[in-house]
Amino acid sequence: MHTGAVLLVLLVMGCSQPLEVAVPLLLEEGFENKQTLYDAEWWGRSGNDNGRISHEVAREGEASARFEVALTEDGDFRSEVASGKNHPCLRHYLIGEEYWYGISILPDASLSVSPYEEIVFQFHSTPDNVPGETWTTGLNPPVALSSDGEKWEVSIRGDDKPVSKRGEYLFSTREYLGRVEKGKWTDWVFHIKWNYDGNGYTQIWKDGEMVLNLTGPNCFNDKVGPYLKFGVYAWYLKDPSKGTWKKAKEMAVGKRIYYHDAVRIADENGSFGMVAPKGVEASLKVLEPVNWKSISEHAGK
Repeated sequence: MHTGAVLLVLLVMGCSQPLEVAVPLLLEEGFENKQTLYDAEWWGRSGNDNGRISHEVAREGEASARFEVALTEDGDFRSEVASGKNHPCLRHYLIGEEYWYGISILPDASLSVSPYEEIVFQFHSTPDNVPGETWTTGLNPPVALSSDGEKWEVSIRGDDKPVSKRGEYLFSTREYLGRVEKGKWTDWVFHIKWNYDGNGYTQIWKDGEMVLNLTGPNCFNDKVGPYLKFGVYAWYLKDPSKGTWKKAKEMAVGKRIYYHDAVRIADENGSFGMVAPKGVEASLKVLEPVNWKSISEHAGK
C-alpha cells in the first residue's frame, strides 16, 4: 500500500475485533502534479539549475526528477535537491533513531563509464562550526550511494570524536553493490539506525535483494544528524585545473544524467513494504550482519 500510510492490525484487550491504526509515512514524493522540482519549497536546489520534472520516464505514475551535469570549463559538477523550507519531513534525522528510506534511480541509457564515481543519493552531515570542523573542512557524507556508469557502490563513514577530520574517521568503508544497468530503474531500500559509536546499522536492499547488512558507525558526533540529498554530484568535474577533470576529459566523459522517483521515508514504525517502490518485495534471504570492527581489522592488515 502506497497512499502515504499503512494500516497495522493490533489486538486490543477487551476488543473482539482487530483495531486498524494508520502509520503515516514521513514523506512520499513521486514528483506528480509539480511544475518544477521546487514547488511549495519542498525541495531546495543544490548546485546547477538543470534539475527538473521529467515526463520522459517514470518508475511510478507519469513523472520523475531528472538531474544532469556535464564536463565544462565552468565546473558544472552538482545537480541535487535537499529538504526545502516547507519540506514535510525532518531535515535532520535524529542520531540514535532508525528510519526507512526508499527510492528508485535510473542512470540514463547514454551514460558512459567514468574513471570516477558520482554520488546519486547521500546523507550529508552538518558540521558543528567549531575550530577544525566547519563547512570549508569538507567532511565526506556519512552514507553515500554512487555510480561510475558501470558499478554501484556505497560508502559508509562514522566517527565518535567531537571534532571530525576528513579521512581520520573511526570507521570508513566502501562496498560494491552490483553492476549498473543503464536505462533501467534500480529500486533501493535503506534501513538505517544512525549512530556514531558502533551501535548503529545500515541495511540496504537492491531490487528486493539484501546487498548489505552492516552494524557499526554511520554518522558523525554532531549536534544535528544527517540530512538527505539526491541527484548527481560528480565531484571530479568541479575544477578544470585538477587532474580528475583532465582525466575525465581525456576519457570523453559525457553528460551525467540520472532520474529519481518513488521517494518514501518512514520512521522506526516503518517497514520495507512501506517505502519500497511499487511491486517490489523483499527476498526471504537475509544476510548475516557484518560487524564494522571485522572490516576495520581486515583493512588494517
